[in-house]
Amino acid sequence: MELGLIIVGNEILSGSVVDTNTSFLARELFARGARLLEVAVIPDDVEIIAARVWEFSSRFDLVVTTGGIGPTHDDVTYEGVARAFGRGLGLRPELVAIGTGKKWWNEAAAAKLCRVPEGAVLLPGGLIPWPPVMVENVVILPGIPSLVEGHMPALAALLPSGRFFVRTVRCWGREVDLADAAAEVAAAFRGVEVGSYPILARDGVPGHVLVKFTGLEEALVVHATERFLAGLLPSMPRDLIP
Repeated sequence: MELGLIIVGNEILSGSVVDTNTSFLARELFARGARLLEVAVIPDDVEIIAARVWEFSSRFDLVVTTGGIGPTHDDVTYEGVARAFGRGLGLRPELVAIGTGKKWWNEAAAAKLCRVPEGAVLLPGGLIPWPPVMVENVVILPGIPSLVEGHMPALAALLPSGRFFVRTVRCWGREVDLADAAAEVAAAFRGVEVGSYPILARDGVPGHVLVKFTGLEEALVVHATERFLAGLLPSMPRDLIP
């Protein structure tokens, strides 16, 4: 499954708030065998949200948005997603029932939080009472990191049951000296992602390169790793990291 992630928030673009949702979701998706292929960070603007949601929805199996959900004037993600699919907003009695009686509840909050895109699905299975909203193939999450984490079980139910297998080779040499071997493996094993990551010398540890092989088929990953090791120059020290 291939996913796109849309982070909504002027506070992210201005640098006043550090985005941690991307790293959290990337790790969780990877652990479940889903590929996060693109992340967009956009402002609290209805037209921009609508355009980017429509684009991502047509390109990816599943789209996740975070941010722009709440009672204030700049919480416009619901409206933007609704506009992307030519829908209006409608009051959901189920959401009203969840909020009624809570200390933070008031009429303004009800008007904003309970009016979601028409035809939206309320996803079960989260760790917090307020459910994520899904429209077409777009899951709308809040921006507060603890709430995103609480909604992860509901999102996970939509993901594949597989996992990625990773093998890592540490090469004690220059990246340029292993580039040909890495490129040959990448071309020969289309189901395996090959990435090289140079590590600069630090605290007495010499510079080296980590080469990672990632795929959904363990046997293919193992074979690709072995092919890479066989293609390295004999003079290059290397070791397989468990």
